[in-house]
Amino acid sequence: QAALQVIGHNIANANTEGYTRQRVELQSVPGQQLGSAYFGKGVQIETVARVGYDAFLTREANASRAMAAADEVRLRYLKSVESLFPLDEGSLGRLLNDALNSWVDVANSPGDSAARQVVLDRFDALAARLRDTSQRITDIAVGARLQASEVAKEINRLASAIAQVNDAIARTQGTGASPNDLLDQRDRLLARLNEQVQVTTQRADDGTLTVFVAGSLPLVLGNMAAELRVERADIDGDRQIKLQFLQGSSAYDVPTDFLGAGKLKGLFDFVNRDVIQTQAELGRMALVIGSRVNAQHVAGRDLDGNPGVALFAFDPPAVLTNSSTATLAASVSSATLGQLVATDYQITVVASGFLIRRTSDGYYYNGSAWGPSQTPAGALPSTLGGINLTLGGAAAVGDQFWIRTAADAAASLDVLITQPRQLAAAAAGTSNPRFDAGNAQAMLALRDE
Repeated sequence: QAALQVIGHNIANANTEGYTRQRVELQSVPGQQLGSAYFGKGVQIETVARVGYDAFLTREANASRAMAAADEVRLRYLKSVESLFPLDEGSLGRLLNDALNSWVDVANSPGDSAARQVVLDRFDALAARLRDTSQRITDIAVGARLQASEVAKEINRLASAIAQVNDAIARTQGTGASPNDLLDQRDRLLARLNEQVQVTTQRADDGTLTVFVAGSLPLVLGNMAAELRVERADIDGDRQIKLQFLQGSSAYDVPTDFLGAGKLKGLFDFVNRDVIQTQAELGRMALVIGSRVNAQHVAGRDLDGNPGVALFAFDPPAVLTNSSTATLAASVSSATLGQLVATDYQITVVASGFLIRRTSDGYYYNGSAWGPSQTPAGALPSTLGGINLTLGGAAAVGDQFWIRTAADAAASLDVLITQPRQLAAAAAGTSNPRFDAGNAQAMLALRDE
């Protein structure tokens, strides 16, 4: 009857996700000697065991599930960003070429107001496209940050459920029975938890599992569950996020590099790495275009013979800090424009100098070269990847600075000139700007750069 009951249970759960088939383990009851014969006493149930369960394979499957979940969510957001950079007629490269090529008609006919208006319209279209692309990247990142918060809530819910099942397993196993269905339920919860964040487990003598996250943080300990929380980063918090581990009334910041895999890892990589790098690349493009066009435009004369003014307006490199006494100024000059690197920098003041980290690849600057080891630079360099640095005030150990090299340039790029007459198409020393196109020819030469 017991065997038939277990068979019926198996049949009923044939399509239940995560169910492990069970089998009745039978054992002969020791017999008794009566006279010259030895009489057996039948059979008894030793246990109802789970068939085919393999702890190693289960752990490997969970690890693979975590990696797949991280890659999947990151790929989905990266595809959204990729769609902002088409390669056809609407590409940024085509808009830039159109803007520079529009100087051809001005060079051929410097006094033609219609040709001058075309130049303004095309440069305005380029600036608008860069601003719109930057804003849409920001919008995508906002969605990823919101999803990261929701994933953290799901992790906390699953951790609480595992803690409750742990408690039930401990109480049942104390009676000597094997709670197979509860073990299956816990395995299902662990599989779902690994999709959200990769965890490791350790079995206790009472049958409970301790669940560790980020290496060694006990997310579940017996029948107690801790929590994860997604917060704004201490510096650059309008773009970046950080992970906190909450246990009781204490909260600890968790280095996200310690997260092995899972959706949460993929979202953190996208928000704190992919978006930052993409905005740096886009901003570098805007900053270089704006700087080079402005430098050439101010070298000419407009239709009224006045010196040229800046064609573009854009924000310079920004510095964020947690310091109350020290300041760090960052700028880009014409001499360093060609050295400009599309990356942000994180600078931390330590006892032996400045720990300078490049966000594009995570390398550190030791004062002479970049490398993977966390070796501080003894002094702050005056130029870093094309950025001129000036430290003011007294920097204290623990002060941090985050340099946005060019991320704000794309979001702020705008055309300053509104009147066609203000275009500086003539050379600086011209006597008749209506027929001189020396500076327009120089503008066309920018296409080769």
